[in-house]
Amino acid sequence: MPLNQYGLSVIRYVVFMKVLLEIPNFRIKIEPPKLALLSKDFRPLEVHSTEFLVDGGSVGMIAADDSGDLFVYTYSPFAAHAYSGQRVVLQGEINVGSPVTTLMRFGGPRHQFVLSANLDGSLGMITPVHETLFRRLALLSNRMSVGIPHPGGLHPKVFRAVDNHTRSHGSSSASVRNVVDGSLLQSFYHLPLASQDSFTSSYGTETGRILADLDLVCRMTQIF
Repeated sequence: MPLNQYGLSVIRYVVFMKVLLEIPNFRIKIEPPKLALLSKDFRPLEVHSTEFLVDGGSVGMIAADDSGDLFVYTYSPFAAHAYSGQRVVLQGEINVGSPVTTLMRFGGPRHQFVLSANLDGSLGMITPVHETLFRRLALLSNRMSVGIPHPGGLHPKVFRAVDNHTRSHGSSSASVRNVVDGSLLQSFYHLPLASQDSFTSSYGTETGRILADLDLVCRMTQIF
């Protein structure tokens, strides 16, 4: 997902979980030492885990709820719906299929990704990517969602959709477009060459370019 927002230093900021209430974001002041409320999400969420998502000088926050939903927030004080920075901005959301028990951050100082350990024993990863790369993969995801058969006839976007009745996200239709399903994209490797060329040529790119993009994402999320 693209991660464009106000740059923050992770060392001086804290995400504080208030179960069943909201996601406040605090700033640590060194002199005098104290915690100051920076912004928060005013909508209810039963939080199970939180973590930072770092991409260069940009920092986001991930929150996982009890239904297997992941929400990506940013502190963007100049955004239209941020109320002058009082409210964190929802940038993306996705359902991982099982409640998340733990979120862990990996990577170097400039680029990091978050590993999720889920209740059913599965592992997931979420990583920020450059906007140009994201757009290419998002277009491929849209075409593969309707262009190949899926297990049980289940549409991938429906499977990954967040149940917004519990939170009433006004921006959910937009924010869900900011996350692509890596499991769906991985199936591109296994398609016949003719099908790969058909998908990529339909929106003006090449199979080699997409394969390079997928390889880059895999390298960005290597732990060992």
